Amino acid sequence: MREISNPTRCLPGGEKTTQLPFNKTGFLKDIVTKMGYTYNSEAEKLIEQSKHILMLREGWDEEDALPIDEIIWENATSFLKAYVGYFDQIYLTALELPEINPVRDGSIDLEWRTSKGRLLINFNHRNLQKASFYGDRYANEDRIKGDISIKGVEEHLALWMKNCL
Repeated sequence: MREISNPTRCLPGGEKTTQLPFNKTGFLKDIVTKMGYTYNSEAEKLIEQSKHILMLREGWDEEDALPIDEIIWENATSFLKAYVGYFDQIYLTALELPEINPVRDGSIDLEWRTSKGRLLINFNHRNLQKASFYGDRYANEDRIKGDISIKGVEEHLALWMKNCL
């Protein structure tokens, strides 16, 4: 479960979750376009640049790192597109973009580090419908962690991101 040390600081108005609809396969691949959400060209560039992750072969770290499956990349980038679109449409502001990093175990991290806080969301094979996350405002302040569905935008996480990143 998700833990928040001081939910009122990062989650004004309480913890309300908004699930956006998603396509038949369960991925957000088409939802950003279908709902009229837009994401900026910087997000598009970042996602395009991250495609190199799909070319990594076993041992890409010169040890025993696993290759990254396309489904993991699709989950991570679709999730990012959905949140960028949500910020654009709901908050009328841009979401600061994360780093998109391959991990030795074949997973992908979306990682934000700002002057206000940090957030890491990991997409892996253990559960293709959920991602694990951890965030705080440094020094363990306003900590949030747990698993989150990748099938929509969860308002509690979006609010935390808006207020703490």
